[in-house]
Order: sequence, then C-alpha cells, then structure tokens
Amino acid sequence: MLSKVSRKYVLIATITLTIALVLVLISIPSSYAQQTLTFPRNETLYIGGAMWSPPSNGFNPIVYPPTSEELYLVYLTLFTYDPFNDSLIPLLAQSLSVYNSTAVIINLRPQATWSNGQPVTAQDVVFTLELGKNYTCTRWSWVWGTWTGALKNAVALNQTSAMLVFVGEINWYALYQEILTDMQVVPASVWSSVSNPCTWTNPPATSPPYTISDGPYEGYYYSDTEQVYIKNPNWWGWSVFGINPDYPPEYVVSMVATSNVQAPSLIAQGMLDWNGFFIMNVWQYYNESFYTFYTHPPYQVPINVVALWINYQQYPWDIPAVRRAVAFAINTTELAVIAENNQESPDGAWPGPTTELFNAFGPYFQEVINTTILKEYGWYYDPNESIAIFESLGFHKNAQGYWVTPNGTVLSLTIMAPAGWTDWDEQAELIAEMLQAVGIDATAVTPSWSTFWSDLQTGQFQAALWNPSGLLPVTYFNNWGYYWGCVSPTIAWCDFERFNNLTYNLLVQQLMYTNPSNLSAVLPLYSKLEEIFLQTVPVIPLVYGSAWYGYSTKYWVGWPNQNNPGVAWPSPWSGSGEVWVVLGLKPVSAVKPKPAVSISSSLLITVIIVVVVIVIIIAIVAWLITRRRRR
Repeated sequence: MLSKVSRKYVLIATITLTIALVLVLISIPSSYAQQTLTFPRNETLYIGGAMWSPPSNGFNPIVYPPTSEELYLVYLTLFTYDPFNDSLIPLLAQSLSVYNSTAVIINLRPQATWSNGQPVTAQDVVFTLELGKNYTCTRWSWVWGTWTGALKNAVALNQTSAMLVFVGEINWYALYQEILTDMQVVPASVWSSVSNPCTWTNPPATSPPYTISDGPYEGYYYSDTEQVYIKNPNWWGWSVFGINPDYPPEYVVSMVATSNVQAPSLIAQGMLDWNGFFIMNVWQYYNESFYTFYTHPPYQVPINVVALWINYQQYPWDIPAVRRAVAFAINTTELAVIAENNQESPDGAWPGPTTELFNAFGPYFQEVINTTILKEYGWYYDPNESIAIFESLGFHKNAQGYWVTPNGTVLSLTIMAPAGWTDWDEQAELIAEMLQAVGIDATAVTPSWSTFWSDLQTGQFQAALWNPSGLLPVTYFNNWGYYWGCVSPTIAWCDFERFNNLTYNLLVQQLMYTNPSNLSAVLPLYSKLEEIFLQTVPVIPLVYGSAWYGYSTKYWVGWPNQNNPGVAWPSPWSGSGEVWVVLGLKPVSAVKPKPAVSISSSLLITVIIVVVVIVIIIAIVAWLITRRRRR
C-alpha cells in the first residue's frame, strides 16, 4: 500500500489531470460542439446566391418553393432542358413515347439505382406523382384533377415503364414544364412511411448512405447558414454518362445569401466558386480568376423575362389603356444599362429589330412571335405617347402634377422588389422616377423576401417585379395571365396581377394540349394570344433576366462559358440541369488531401500541448512515488 505522502502525490496528480482535461474541453470552440464543419478547400465547391433563406425544409425536394436548388443534385428529374438547342436530355428517364391521344409512356434507365443499391422503379415515379395528388404542398399537385388536360392516372407497367393518362388530351405544358423536368423522383420505400411529407426534413443519417437518393450527391448536413452535400462514389450514373467519379467535388456547400453585396468579399476570400449573385462590374474580377459566361455584354445567358406586374384588381389599373401608358413611359434600355449594369438586355413588346418579344431565347421562341402583330400593337419608349393616352382618357393633373381620373382618384403606384436583390431594387427606383416624369405618383419599396413573396401570392400589392421562366412560350403566357390555372380564392401561383380574360384563358389552355412540335397548329394560337396580350397588357416586359453566373478557376475547371456552353443554364439556381454543370467540373490539382473533414490547426495544437503536459505530469508523479518507496 502507498504511504500517506504517496497518496498525497497521487491526489495532486489526479487533480492536475482533471484540470488538464477540463482545459481540453473548454479549448474546443463552441462551433465544434454544435457540429459546424469545415471541409478541405480543394475538395469543396462553394456556392453563393442560390439559397436566400435558411433551409428550413432540410433535404425535402417535394415542397414549393424548394429551399435549395442544389437538391437537384440529390434527387433527379426524368429529363433536363437544354436551352441552347431547345431539346430535352434524358437523365433518370431513358425515353418518352406517345401511347395515344391521352397517354404517354416514360421509360426509365435500367441502370438507375438508389444510394442503398435498390433499383429506381416505375413504381417510384408513380408514387412521386401521387404525392402531388395527395398533398397540395408539392410543386406538381396542380397537374392532377378532373378538368380536360389534368393528370387522371399514373400506373407502373413494369419495373422500368410508367404510363401517364390525362383527362381528354395530353397536357404537353404539364409534361414539359413540371413532370419531366422539375419533379424530383423520391424512393417510395422511404417516403411511404413518412407521416407528413410536407413537413418532413429528410434528416441525413450519420453514415453512408446519408440520404436514400438517386443523384450523384447525398444530403449531408445543414444549418441556418449553409446546406452541404456529399458525393456518392457508387452513383449509377458515373459509368452510364462516362464521368470519372474522382473529378467532381467531394462536397458541395450552398451558403445562405442575404444580399448581392456579399459577393465581392466572398470572391476576395476565395470562398465563391459558383456564383448566383448579381455582381456590379463583375468584369473587374477577371484578374482574380473569376469569370462570366460571356466576356462581353451582356456577359450572362438569358433565362427569363423580368416584367412589371401591376395589380389588375385595382382601379384605375384595370384599364388596359392606363397600363399601356405605363409601358410607353418606361425606358427599358436604361434599366438594362444602369440597374442591370449592362449584364442584361432590354426586352419589351417593341417593333424594333433588336427588342422583339422573346428574341433573346432559342429559335422556337422567335418562330412563334408574329412580328406583324407586334408592330401593330406593340409599344416603345415614348413619354409623350404616355401623356397623350392619359389625356385621351379624360384625366387631368392636380396641383402636385399628378394625373387624376374622372372620378377623382389620384394616379399613384407603389412598386415592390425584394430587399437585397440590388439590381431589381434599382430597377424599381428607376421605374418610379420614369413614372413620376409622366405624372404618376410612383414610389419603390423593398420588403424582405418572405414578405414580398407572401404579398405577391395573396395579391396584397400594387405593382411588383417578377421573372418566371419556362421551357415553352406558352409557359410565359400562362404565368402572365392564365387565371384559370393560377389563381385560387386566397392565393396565386402565377398570374399574380389577377388578370382574367376568357379568350386568353382558352388560348393558353389550347396551347397546353397541343404538341409544341406541331407548328401549323400552334402558330395561329400564339398569334391570337399575342394580340390579346399587347392590347390588354397583363404585365410589362422589362429586361431579359439573366441566369446570374460567375465562376472561379482557382480550385475547379470545366465551367460552362461561351466556348463551352454545355447543355443547361449555368446558374446555380437554374433548375434540374445544374447537375450537368457540377458533373463537368474537374479539380485544378488532382491531389486530394485526407481526411474528409478537417480540424482547425489551432485546435490540434491545443490538444497536442495538453496531452504532452499530461504525460509529463504522470511521469513526474511516477518518479516521485518511486523515489518515496526507495526511502
């Protein structure tokens, strides 16, 4: 047994050891206790400007609107859209065939599997579609119904083929815009046991597979500031598409954005590989190995039409002539040059050779526009014409210089754009100034994104900037004014201005049910629709919205650009095609350090020092005990 003195030394050593261990614990930063991770820089793709609110839905890909566009890397769509060639690219699906006038058959790739090794089946496609039938929170819930063109039934014919049956006629709009290119297929084996798919966050597991998914990445981690994805080395698509699995990033980190002004500092820190922000004077970052799609104006690829949406349910904005007067008062070239920094092109229903509606899009879009009708009913920047219209309506100006309607209503307009969307915020300010110049009491406001979106959907606004995109021209006309398919008594998913015209609705509906490749059938419909649009002005096109995009070559190469356009819109928020962008990347250096998750050097040094101190203390105690025994 030890003497009292020896026990004294042991007690001292124990206390010292305890204190040392406590020092180890308190020296670990709190962020590590909260599981905030850091990743090897040259194995990680950092994205900014794609996610504008915390990922409260986690890795749930079915809800509308989706929290993160990068979920398209985890849960694949059946096809993707190639905007450069106006074509569909098979992804999870292998082919699409028409069975009869009311049904189509989707054939899946037989090689497709989930990350747990189970095959992706036609039953998974049917199950995913039926989530829309049973839950209105899904993005594709609107395709189901009893109306002509609604999805009536979906059935698995065998393991890899599913038949979709529509009411009366095939709804080509629903097929192209939603089912084929936007609906993300989920595993029935997992989601069938989820009590509420609308609220489930699909939390990742602690070991592979982290999420049961069919894409090249799995959901890995998320917080209020970021969402992280990890590469699946066993993805079925590596061999099918001939891609070296060692090349694409090991991790994809999408950072929560709050404002476009974040971008310059992220570039300076080397923490922005794939950009979705609007960056003023973006060309000045070329010397920092940060580039744009084009090296000349407009620098970006057009993806949509930014328009001014004026509420049609408020007087006197329900008068088409008043809306046309506003259109004549807006200088869209100035918006493109000043607010959009010459990174977008002006749009509008103009008769000129460079500003025709849809002229910045693919050849199919340009083919359906009737230039004769455009020249007869279109508009252009002419403030005097705007004033003449107001005078013809019997309006007069008050002492403040604003127009007053015959019933005494002062012509005023509040234009909203989301806070932090700096280019849109400036557009709204410029438009307000232009309208002020012709006698409209106009102001611009910039509510938070959540308030903006809520007010837009509920119709609690006078005017707003918004930019739906689409794969077909009818998509735009649908978004701009298809009341029947967009507006419910309490909320709208499109046609936010609440424009409601019987002939317009019927024409949009006919185009939805007509095969877009049948030009002899669709061209007359588009001409009639175009004429109504120009005469009634549901919205006022302003500029061609860009797929905001920039890329850094410090860590990754293979980016889409004017010399290598790729097969998708290049922005990190441009939808299902972004999977091709990520799969095309290669590391600047083939050397990939381990381990997968790094520990900060300061923490490592602290741990080493404490361990060394503990070893020394134990050695001293042992020496003292031995010395005491010898006595």
